[in-house]
Amino acid sequence: MEILVQSSVGQYSKPFHIPITRVTVMDRRREGISQLTSHSFFLNTETREWAMQDFYTLRKDVETVLERVQEIRAAAGLKQLQEDLAAFSQETLQALTDCKDKLNLLCDFKKQKRIIKLTEEMDSIDSVFLQEASGIIKELNKALDRFELTQLLSGPYDKEGAVITITAGAAALMHR
Repeated sequence: MEILVQSSVGQYSKPFHIPITRVTVMDRRREGISQLTSHSFFLNTETREWAMQDFYTLRKDVETVLERVQEIRAAAGLKQLQEDLAAFSQETLQALTDCKDKLNLLCDFKKQKRIIKLTEEMDSIDSVFLQEASGIIKELNKALDRFELTQLLSGPYDKEGAVITITAGAAALMHR
C-alpha cells in the first residue's frame, strides 16, 4: 500500500510516495492483531532531499520578504524624514529672511534717529534741516506702523490665516 503525500507549499515540491506495509502478527495470546512496521514511516532519501529543499527554499523566501518589508519601512521613514527636513528647512529659511529684514529695518531706524539727533544738537534754524528731520520722522512712523502690522499678521500671531481687505474711496465712506 502506498500513500500519496503533497507538500503544503505546492510550488516548491513534487508529490512523493511513502510505502506503508501492514503486517499481521500472530501471537499465541492474540490472533490477528495488525501493526504497522516501524520502518514504513521512514522516507526514502530522494523524498527527504525534496523536503529539505522545500524547507530551505521556503525559508529563503521568508527571509527575502522580511528584508523587503524592512526596506519598505525604512524607505517610508526616510521619505517622511526628508519631507520633515524640507519643511523644517523652509521654515528656518523664512525665519532667517524675516530676521534679516527686521535687522535691516532696525539699522535704518538707528541711522534716521542719529540724523534727527544731530539735527537737534546743531540747534540750527535752517529750514532745510528741519524739513529733512520732519520727513524722516514721518517715514519712521510709517515704517514702525508697517512693522507692527507685519508682526501682528505673521508668525505665531497669524494662526487663523487672517485676511485684511482695505478699500478706499466713496464706497468705503457709505458703510457705517
